[in-house]
Amino acid sequence: MNLLLTKKPDQANVNGFTLLELLVSLSIAAILLTIAIPAWHSWVQSSRIQSYSHTLFAQMQMARAAALSGHQDVVFCPSADQQTCKDTAAWQEGWILFRDEDGDANFGGQDVLLRVQAGQTQIAISSAASRTRIRFQPSGTTGGSNGTYLFCDTSTQVLPVAIILSRTGRARISTTAADGSALVCSNS
Repeated sequence: MNLLLTKKPDQANVNGFTLLELLVSLSIAAILLTIAIPAWHSWVQSSRIQSYSHTLFAQMQMARAAALSGHQDVVFCPSADQQTCKDTAAWQEGWILFRDEDGDANFGGQDVLLRVQAGQTQIAISSAASRTRIRFQPSGTTGGSNGTYLFCDTSTQVLPVAIILSRTGRARISTTAADGSALVCSNS
């Protein structure tokens, strides 16, 4: 009889983890998740701020181009319902962009709607100069004064981003204020 080929039932190979190995593995996984989840949340929120600020920036450029090419005023204003302008310096509820046919800086009547943007509740967007409208004139300028639009996270400490709009109608995205100082959100 060949002793090497026969196995007794009580000598079967057992594969698996011991309870101690399983507890150590779960502890390591819990520690890594505790570190990774907040960092991931900050990364997601930072990406959201970057994306939304680039959306507003692109639409400002579109408004300026529409004013230049159409030879008439184009107004950009905050809007909660995406149908009427709201007299607020808070832009996070969304905005509308329209060709101002009647010159009253309010959407309605003969005005032509060019763009609608829904809001973003996890980002606070405010105008430093409390601007409730941006009027791009046929020359591409905005008239009035320069404006800064600050994008801040409403829940975590993600670095803010600003869009700085000059009177000439040119906008730029910045991580510092127009004077080079640090951007400061009111919730931080």
